[in-house]
Amino acid sequence: MTDAPPVIDFHSHFRPPWWREIAPADARTTGPFAALDDVDALVAFTRDGGVEQRVLGAPTELLFGPDADIAGEQIDRVNEYLAELVAAHRPLLGGLATVDAFAGAAGAEQAVYAIERLGLSGIVVDSYRRGEYAGAAVTRPTFEAAAALGVPVFVHPVFAAGSDAVGAVAGQPGVSFGRGFTNGLALLSLLHGGTLAALPGVDVVFTALGTGALLFASDYFADNRRAVAAGTALPHRIHIDTLRLDVPTLRYQIDVLGPERVLVGTDWPIRTDGTRTEVLEVLAAAGLNAGDRALVASGNARRLFAARAAVGAGDGR
Repeated sequence: MTDAPPVIDFHSHFRPPWWREIAPADARTTGPFAALDDVDALVAFTRDGGVEQRVLGAPTELLFGPDADIAGEQIDRVNEYLAELVAAHRPLLGGLATVDAFAGAAGAEQAVYAIERLGLSGIVVDSYRRGEYAGAAVTRPTFEAAAALGVPVFVHPVFAAGSDAVGAVAGQPGVSFGRGFTNGLALLSLLHGGTLAALPGVDVVFTALGTGALLFASDYFADNRRAVAAGTALPHRIHIDTLRLDVPTLRYQIDVLGPERVLVGTDWPIRTDGTRTEVLEVLAAAGLNAGDRALVASGNARRLFAARAAVGAGDGR
């Protein structure tokens, strides 16, 4: 496999060492969550697994919970720590800035600070917060900022309403299914509300948990293909990750979006099945040719970060 492509994991997480100062009372800290602030474990797992780069992000729900008031200073503090972590372990680690997209113009300011001053490579936002989904008017400034900055927006799942009741019925898979619902609905919200039509240059990434929404966006994708063929529109820039590394799901994602819109994302440390060997075996089992395997494994992530070619290339470092 000497000619096999490198792997970039776009979907991994962290928490800063002082996180417990701001943690919600019901925050999860046991099991895989204990590794979120263990930098040594992060670095070792990445290197030992043969992953070229692990891209870290901490969506606001992970740090502050789903309902807390979030001070902008705390967001900046998280991103300053992430920038330092990335700088200390470049190029093994990359960074997506935490942004509260539901803070209106303040979210855009957080994005600009993190990208232009701290040199981070993209942003991560919640799918839903306090009754509104990504794509609502309050989130538009953040997406506009990302488009202007030339960086991707990772729209991360959050717990759906009634998660405890869903868990009682269907266990952890049901809870995850609810998170997929919020992620998929955010995708449809961005389409329905016109955000993606108004900002055709912004790259957005969703997780495989939200794959079900692709069915309901099928008319959009068909219309986009026809418009692109007619020369009246640009190709859509909706992406999805490979979370769970399931061959039939990956095959469906490729069939719907094309290999240029699917990228490796594992949800480390919640899942630890994203070593280079495992990723390449799944891509091969899905029947991807060498060129498409290279796109999904790392090529698409490189393209998303192309406007900020080197991690940490900002004006403040």
